[in-house]
Amino acid sequence: MRYFHQVMTSLVKLLALVFLCNHLLLAGTTGKLTGIVKDAKSGEPLVGVNILVVGTDRGSSTDIDGRYVILNMPPGKYSVKASMIGYATVEVRDVRIISDLTTPINIEMSQQAVAGEEVVVVAERPMVRKDVTTTSTSVSSEEIQALPVEEFEQILTMQAGVVQDAGGAMHIRGGRSDEVRYLVDGVPVTDPFNSSMAIEIENSAIDELQMVSGTFNAEYGEAMSGVVNIVTHSGNLRQYKGQVRLYGGDYFSRDTSLFYNIDAIDPLAIRDLQMSLEGPIVTSKASFFLSLRKNYDQGYLFGQQQYLPNSYVYDQDSINNVFSGWVMNTDTAGNKILGNNKPVPMSWSDQLSLSGKILYNITPQIKLTLHGSYSGTQYQSYSHKYRLNPEGIPTGYRDNNSIITTLNHTLSSKSFYTVSYSRFNNYTRSYVHAPDGSAGFYSTYSVDPRVFGSLGSGYNFYPGGVSMSQYFRRTITNTFKADFNTQFSEKHEIKTGVEYNYNTIHLKSYSILYNSSVNWVPTIPEYNPADSTTLQYRSTPLFDKYTKHPNNLAIYAQDKIEFPFIILNVGLRFEQFNPDGNVLSDPSDPNYLQPIKPANQFHDTNGNGVQDPGETDKTDAERLQYWFKKASPKYQISPRVGVAFPITDRGVLHFSYGHFLQIPTYNYLYANPDFEVSTGISTTMGNANLQPQRTVQYEVGLQQQLTGNLAVYLTGFYKDIRNLLGTKIVDTAVAGNRYALYINRDYGNIRGVTFALEQRNTGLFGGRIDYTYSVSEGNASDPASTYYDEIAGRQPEKQLVYLNWDQRHTLNASVIITPGKDWGVSFNGQFGSGLPYTPSSLSGDRIAFENSERKPARISVDMRAHYKIQLSDRTELTLLCNVYNLFDRRNENFVYTSTGRAGYDLESQSQQTRQNFNTLEEYLTRPDYYSSPREIKFGIELGFE
Repeated sequence: MRYFHQVMTSLVKLLALVFLCNHLLLAGTTGKLTGIVKDAKSGEPLVGVNILVVGTDRGSSTDIDGRYVILNMPPGKYSVKASMIGYATVEVRDVRIISDLTTPINIEMSQQAVAGEEVVVVAERPMVRKDVTTTSTSVSSEEIQALPVEEFEQILTMQAGVVQDAGGAMHIRGGRSDEVRYLVDGVPVTDPFNSSMAIEIENSAIDELQMVSGTFNAEYGEAMSGVVNIVTHSGNLRQYKGQVRLYGGDYFSRDTSLFYNIDAIDPLAIRDLQMSLEGPIVTSKASFFLSLRKNYDQGYLFGQQQYLPNSYVYDQDSINNVFSGWVMNTDTAGNKILGNNKPVPMSWSDQLSLSGKILYNITPQIKLTLHGSYSGTQYQSYSHKYRLNPEGIPTGYRDNNSIITTLNHTLSSKSFYTVSYSRFNNYTRSYVHAPDGSAGFYSTYSVDPRVFGSLGSGYNFYPGGVSMSQYFRRTITNTFKADFNTQFSEKHEIKTGVEYNYNTIHLKSYSILYNSSVNWVPTIPEYNPADSTTLQYRSTPLFDKYTKHPNNLAIYAQDKIEFPFIILNVGLRFEQFNPDGNVLSDPSDPNYLQPIKPANQFHDTNGNGVQDPGETDKTDAERLQYWFKKASPKYQISPRVGVAFPITDRGVLHFSYGHFLQIPTYNYLYANPDFEVSTGISTTMGNANLQPQRTVQYEVGLQQQLTGNLAVYLTGFYKDIRNLLGTKIVDTAVAGNRYALYINRDYGNIRGVTFALEQRNTGLFGGRIDYTYSVSEGNASDPASTYYDEIAGRQPEKQLVYLNWDQRHTLNASVIITPGKDWGVSFNGQFGSGLPYTPSSLSGDRIAFENSERKPARISVDMRAHYKIQLSDRTELTLLCNVYNLFDRRNENFVYTSTGRAGYDLESQSQQTRQNFNTLEEYLTRPDYYSSPREIKFGIELGFE
């Protein structure tokens, strides 16, 4: 608390200084509008022209050089009006503002011939942005609605340089999946525990989606691969708008040999209701935006309920069963307890999400916004071993809520500030039955887990049993943020900012015990010093529980320097991290509850290592006085430089360089918080003293507009990654007992080139195609690779290997076709060359270097079609059809390492295995090794305005 008080005191002082300086901005949520106004005939600059952004309170006037600048422009399309006495008013329509970028609108005005004369000009979206110094993609709400996507993550995976690994995790330019930071309205919403997005944002709530995959500016931190910034709707100040969309559908495939029950078509297997409403609370003063989504997806992976969790039980008195000691359970009438053989979905999800935003214009210059969201999700993940006993798998639950409050004060057309406070609460848990002490809890877990051994080992499904694991975690993050912006001079736009995050993490994780040591009563193995029966838990990692309060502070400064012949982005970021954790004073004796060394067991006054009479045992409290050391705070500085060279009015070269640092996610800092070690090697230890991971990144690129509607983009990049998270093996004072400790030891390098061709949407046709060639190498793909190598008895790799997500060739294409104003169709297509895998012999031993072979390529095409029916001037009905994996292609995400294919395994064919409840072919049919089959959703949308 003392550290927290010191930081907060310093933060308040800094904010006070900031207010005195009057230079503030919210990072990444607004753009800049600028230009020159000239006399159409003479070409001379016009002084004192009034510039107004229609429908807003934003405006400016031209200076002595005819220039104007308007900062603090939210992303979107606007009309800009220029007026001056003696000249005809000029209105420029469809001016698109993009976050973080400058939109130049130069205007020529003619002397007025007729009173009230007005000239209307339609702006053309520039295909080449002269101030872009890094690779950045911005997608508007209109583009999102036109494409076959229902989650914003689907848009991200379509961007150049982005690869999805076999498990679906997203990797940007070869980095690990936890190297991405998410922001909503400029405020970070990344869960620091595992680097996932902590809240749900639906597509209907998005104004603009921006992804920076290159060397991003100093205003962004805690990321080494990319930044995703979502700007949400604020609501319409003048009229009410709304829409209701309803989808229904299922998976349609003839691949019945692979996907069990796929031919049982249910048009309501997928049910998706989406609603949104916006409008004024007080006209031109306050507005609201609300969205709701209720989405259920039955999934395409089914099990068959042949058995129940308690079909087989262990009976010490029985010797009649062929599996000695195991008997088929019976009910009170003597009937065998079996399932009903019905198909049961095993990969379903059910989600409710709500979000709302209120905008209040306190004055024309001061704006207050309040954004709140909630989502609740239940889901199950397919487990192949439970295919005949689907009730044995756990259900996951995820609830999150957030609040973001932002105050934006425009001091002038060239200066404004923003301060914000946000809080998100992410609660996740997983279990088959909640530990509520009810009879249902005890009956659910009254199944000896040895059913997983003698009955269900090898290539057999489990004929009973239940997952004994239970997991609970809550992450609460409070963020205070202030950002500053001023057009300091004609050439310099200054940004500075400060951010403070205070996190609270509660975690409890364990496996329920059910054996003779607990008298065959399901028991949660939490250590209780007052209960002598729980002493066995002192030395075994059966129970994890902790509460931590890590926090971090960041300050940045950035200057955007704009000349006609060069644009520079120069910035510096400072970050401090306080881990709030302990590290061991003596790693060879890790568990203070079960000490190994004599000096830690008793008061060895004579130092002979033997407990002599009068040498009393040490208490836990005494050992705690010296057992741990406090993890030290970490400090880091990151310089960033970006340069753009406009070579023609349609071509720009850019170069960027930067240092990027990121603390490993907290699940690695606090793993196994009691430092418990079993015999042999069977555990990993967290390390609260981990250093920041470091990436040095370079990028060079070209933008070139070829015709009025066609542009090409070429980018080369290189990343050198050091201090990546890895593990090392630590020996304890007991010979043979050791553990893996997370440390900064891994490294890698990524190099590649992207090529993109974009056709501007002309009303009939628009699209984009991009190709990425990249090579991702490192010494390990998984931080725990050294630990896994030690368990397998092999030496860790001594050379660079291809990382698990090294997709050498990636091709993305998007096409939007609108032959008429009432109907249209769009397509997304993706091709990815094979991901690497490590080949093995018939006996399962590795026979080559790690990741030396390739899986088959993956191809997918999605489609969206719509047809609009105008019901009235303000109401329209739209018929919708979305199809995913249009050609029902079998994409092999996982493969058997003996063959490199998902459908055939040589290792199993060479071994003599006992098949108890299924054939070998049934077990080797792995639908979860493939991507989802064809999915078709039909929908209807009613919209009004």
